Amino acid sequence: MKTISIALLALVSAAADDWTDLVGDAGLERWKKPAKGWAVAGEVSLDGADGKKLAGKEGRGMTLLNFFNFMGLAAAQFATGFIVEAARGAGLSDAAAYAWMFGALALALSAALLAYLSSRDPPVTLPNPAG
Repeated sequence: MKTISIALLALVSAAADDWTDLVGDAGLERWKKPAKGWAVAGEVSLDGADGKKLAGKEGRGMTLLNFFNFMGLAAAQFATGFIVEAARGAGLSDAAAYAWMFGALALALSAALLAYLSSRDPPVTLPNPAG
């Protein structure tokens, strides 16, 4: 087992020397240049003229969306830790503290569900395949 571990470690360290960053400071410079029709898009949806194709819009919409997703999770971790510690500080048992935390998460999930249920998707019109 020790020999296998050393061999794997050697293989991983050799592979690390050949590492190429595909994004970051260099942007997309390391990628092969596409033949035609490629673009960095911020938003993608079905093409209105041809429902079998995608249409993209320039922008950084997905980056912003990912930022809010990750920051929302970070805030939820901070908030749940605060709730548990506050409940423990009030003299509640660990089980009661976690019950308060899960209750708060259920309340937040219910609020998100209400927001989702009140939202409406824009109508989607698919092209007629016959013509």
